[in-house]
Amino acid sequence: VYVADDKLAKTLANVNFTDVCITSALTIKTGAAPADAFALADVGGVGVVFAKADGAKCTRCWKYTTDHGSVAAHPDLCARCAGVVG
Repeated sequence: VYVADDKLAKTLANVNFTDVCITSALTIKTGAAPADAFALADVGGVGVVFAKADGAKCTRCWKYTTDHGSVAAHPDLCARCAGVVG
């Protein structure tokens, strides 16, 4: 997510958007968005570029992570979900 306003970008950097937006990863970048970024006409100074996340899909949270299967007892889960289910 590209945010033109530096103050807003710093504020947004403190939010865990991977849970808020239910996405695998999200990075806040300060500056103008690329010309091909998704943007809403009524939300100036914000643009979004989408890309497929690295890793494998967790069968519990459906997020793509690179730590998928790192807990032997739960080979189909990411490390976060494996810790939740015990």
